[in-house]
Amino acid sequence: MPRNRRTRFHRIFWTHLRQVRGRLLFAALCTLGVAGTELLKPWPLKIILDHAILDKPLPQSARFLQELVGGDRVALLVGASAGIVVIALCSGLFSYLQIFITSSIGYRMVYALRRDLFAHLQRLSLSFHNRARSGDLLTRIAGDTNTLKDVFAESLLRFTAQALTVVGMFAIMTAVNWRVSLIAVATLPFLCYSLFHLYRKTKASVKRQRKQEGRVASRMSEVLSAIPLVQAFSREQHEEAQFDAVTAETLRESIRVVRLEAAATRSSEIITAVGTAAAVLFGARQVLTGAMTPGELVLVVSYLTHLYAPIKNLARLSSQFSK
Repeated sequence: MPRNRRTRFHRIFWTHLRQVRGRLLFAALCTLGVAGTELLKPWPLKIILDHAILDKPLPQSARFLQELVGGDRVALLVGASAGIVVIALCSGLFSYLQIFITSSIGYRMVYALRRDLFAHLQRLSLSFHNRARSGDLLTRIAGDTNTLKDVFAESLLRFTAQALTVVGMFAIMTAVNWRVSLIAVATLPFLCYSLFHLYRKTKASVKRQRKQEGRVASRMSEVLSAIPLVQAFSREQHEEAQFDAVTAETLRESIRVVRLEAAATRSSEIITAVGTAAAVLFGARQVLTGAMTPGELVLVVSYLTHLYAPIKNLARLSSQFSK
């Protein structure tokens, strides 16, 4: 993209972001709430296993629970179970507010970008409109602005919440058992290579797919606007053949994109399963030797299964950026 186009886009984009900075700040606070509740989700189960079932003493940081239940294991079990529901409700509330606010900001941004883009197109020279395809312009106005909304208003904040969650998970896993956290770190290079290698190929295919979609839209627009001429000269079959040729290329690129994305998903699941299995094996041996409690093993494995999601989403985000 030429420098003057990037500057104009940045000016429009940041102007509209400044207008909604208050709501964006509130959405960021909700993002912190989502990350915090994600970190709390496995803890009630750890309390149930270690302190309600196995009757192990509560740590110093959780002594307030002991005072609340008065040493009653049944009351501790009920309280921990209620904690699962409370954490889920808080997580749902924070997530709802985050999605609602960011989506409303995104739709307002799409409206503003479409309005400015439409006004800009009207001021361009006739020579530009003679060269440009109407279908390409329609794809830019209708499709690409919507993709921008998905990336900037939804994906980035969601990834931010997951990145904060990962940092917190690593910190807690290291505090519980640093050896298990090393297993997670050891699998990350393989996961990153697998995902970004495949999504780098996806990026090129997505660009070709978007260009073909613009050509399809152009072909449809040109033919539908000239239907009287097409019917007058009996060119229906010729136009159908031309349209089939254009859409066939779009179909091939779309299938290639789906195949590459499916391959990235399957490879990441295999690497994730190998890392989780290694952590479970090591953690189970630690439990047998008394170095870890069953609740700590459940806590670590729960964190580990959620640890890889932001890496996968970052790779998907690169595909959305290419669109």
